[in-house]
Amino acid sequence: MSNKRIILAGCSYTINTWSGGEPLEKPFIFGEFLDQKDNLLIEHIAVSGNSNDASIRQIYEHVKNNNIKDSTIVFQVTHLHRMGGYFNFLNDWVNLQPLILDSKDSNDLESESFMLDNINTHEINDNQVYGTEVDSNRPINGNNVIPNTVPTRYINLPRETDDEFWTEGDSYLRNKVIEYYKLWLQYKYDDFIEFKELLIKIDFLKAYLASFNNKLSLIYWPDIYPKYEEFLKEYNFFKIDGDYSMLRWSKKNNVIGKDTHLTKEGHRILSEKLYEHLGRGGYLLKPRTNT
Repeated sequence: MSNKRIILAGCSYTINTWSGGEPLEKPFIFGEFLDQKDNLLIEHIAVSGNSNDASIRQIYEHVKNNNIKDSTIVFQVTHLHRMGGYFNFLNDWVNLQPLILDSKDSNDLESESFMLDNINTHEINDNQVYGTEVDSNRPINGNNVIPNTVPTRYINLPRETDDEFWTEGDSYLRNKVIEYYKLWLQYKYDDFIEFKELLIKIDFLKAYLASFNNKLSLIYWPDIYPKYEEFLKEYNFFKIDGDYSMLRWSKKNNVIGKDTHLTKEGHRILSEKLYEHLGRGGYLLKPRTNT
């Protein structure tokens, strides 16, 4: 009997683990834990720093180029304020993302929503687009991280480590990309509108996948506003211990690291709950064959 193929798509929340600086032995991400299940074949196409648009494009291209049929794609949705698209003056596909606040620096589960509200009211100060990236060598004042004067990372690019591409940290092209992203966040971005637009894209993606007898299972990672829950329920997003938001669940259960990624134990628990969800939803059923 052939194995049921599960394809995991998304960003670093799917393929990274917080280790606290200690070496990790496999399995340490939820896909590797799932791979230990009988009759499952796990494929990973998630890429660190992905926007949702980038993940959707990767799913489409992977299915089309590899003639994927009779499979289940698990799409891990990431932060809605990330942007992905083609930049003609870079001649490349680019994913843009803001700096993320260390989840351990606040016990307030609404901190992400608070910062999103700040973005929507145009409160972007200097170089700090969205929180700050945590540096373990920086002092912490109470529960508030003291931000760097210059952020350590704004954007994730396919060639961001190419010295020839980024000759200086404040290069002309880099500044233009950041300027564009800031304007998008200030004057266009609205979390709920982006959420509703994502659902439309998911509808089209489901229809495309169904044409190859593939199924789509959905995981929502960011924090959520209460009004999102009815839509997440309608679209049958994965729910764990009463939470649709994996970020919220991981904070409540202390299975999140300083970089907001799950710990190994978090990945293990998630894999068990997700396996149950996939089974209940019929995502693990193999296609019937004529005999």
